[in-house]
Amino acid sequence: MLARTFGAFRGSIRTSQSNQAQEIAERGISEIINQLNSDYRYLWVNCYRRTSTTNYASGNNCTSVGEWGYDTQPTEEAHLSLPSFLTANCSSAPSNQNQQKSYAALFVKSDDVSTTSGPSGTWTLESYSFLGNQVEGGSGVLRIKGERKSSEGNVLATATIEQEVNVRSKSCGARINEDSLASNFPGLLGRSITLGNNNVRGQTSANVFCTGCTLSTTINKSGSIIDGQIYLGPLQLPPVPIFPPSLLSSVSSGSLNAKSGEHITISPPNLTLRRFSPTYPDGSSVPSSGSTPMCVTDNQIPPIAHCLIDAINLKGNTNIIANPSTNQIRLYVNGDIDSAGNGDIINNGNSTDLAIFSTKTSCTSTTLGTQTFMFRGGSSTKAFIYAPCAKVGIKGGGGTTSTCPNSMKSPPPVDCTGGDIDGAVWTGIWDGSSSNTAEITVPDKMAEDLVAAFGSGFNVGPSDYVGVGVKDWKSFRGDQW
Repeated sequence: MLARTFGAFRGSIRTSQSNQAQEIAERGISEIINQLNSDYRYLWVNCYRRTSTTNYASGNNCTSVGEWGYDTQPTEEAHLSLPSFLTANCSSAPSNQNQQKSYAALFVKSDDVSTTSGPSGTWTLESYSFLGNQVEGGSGVLRIKGERKSSEGNVLATATIEQEVNVRSKSCGARINEDSLASNFPGLLGRSITLGNNNVRGQTSANVFCTGCTLSTTINKSGSIIDGQIYLGPLQLPPVPIFPPSLLSSVSSGSLNAKSGEHITISPPNLTLRRFSPTYPDGSSVPSSGSTPMCVTDNQIPPIAHCLIDAINLKGNTNIIANPSTNQIRLYVNGDIDSAGNGDIINNGNSTDLAIFSTKTSCTSTTLGTQTFMFRGGSSTKAFIYAPCAKVGIKGGGGTTSTCPNSMKSPPPVDCTGGDIDGAVWTGIWDGSSSNTAEITVPDKMAEDLVAAFGSGFNVGPSDYVGVGVKDWKSFRGDQW
């Protein structure tokens, strides 16, 4: 009888100690989530394990998204180095080049923590597994072990909790499902960026995004002035707009080749579904490759003009004059743009009133950059350029005088306009020059105007992440794990 009573008493103690170990593990879950949501939100989309032999949760994407690093094997804290794979995150994240390359410690093992009943122990983060992608988020599985210890430090009971948390992507500085802020807008974006001495200037949105960069293969810049932030890593972008399929039969592609001292004017009629041609100074039409003109208006009110262009060649003080008036003009370019010798693409409207889209919207590493849009020798334009497979750049000394010269402080106190490219450029490769007078100016309302012109999909910017809610929860005691 006494033996049975003593056995029951010992069993009760073991159960109590196991409950306390689970409580300690639950404390660890809460503290890790708090750390990640407070100071390390970018780590929600990477992975971590205590040792190289620790298993990740099934279905993880750790091979593709990379692991948290640490300077030394962690005992109580992980002194974070850079994750192997980055995404374009907020300013607190390691993908922001202005940050240091190592960071304050994320605590992955606690000191003694007390339970509600008094006894204490420690918790340890065994692993964190990310399931999803670094653009949209997904879910994350935290595995934490709690240990109930004696006053001498001996382990009396253990419990492991595995909790799956929803990982939501959101715009930096905004709440979940809110639009990206104008201050996060990419004024210059490319998979690869060589700035040289080119400047990116603007009061609000002069940010540079390199979607194919890491901190080991970063942006090549020399004496550039960048008024915004530099971000590295992938960014979710909208599809490149294409020539409206229903209007393709109305046009034939053509090239805009201006002779020295000659101007070509694109002046769309303020009428729906009307074909028209760019014209020379004498009023004659620029010929297309077929029997129909290269431009047509659509049926929107006011109508938007769409032009199918094979190539643009401007040399020796020649211009293309785009007169949007009430009509936006969109050029869909199959080949190259070579604007040299003060050859300008003049836009008499806002920067988003003239859009230049490449028709080459997918490419491999070998075909990236085979299409070129080059502005040389003082050439300039005011436009939104979206050419994800092209090489775009300003070559030569730059030929414009913007409202934000080099001598003006950064960030500038005024809206910046009048650069060699006045607007925004999203491209495959940015190939800048060594000139310190060549610059992109990004108007303050560029982000707002782009969304108004092309829809909410163009509301883009760096991502932040937050762990919210519980998808699944499991508890294992002792050595069951």
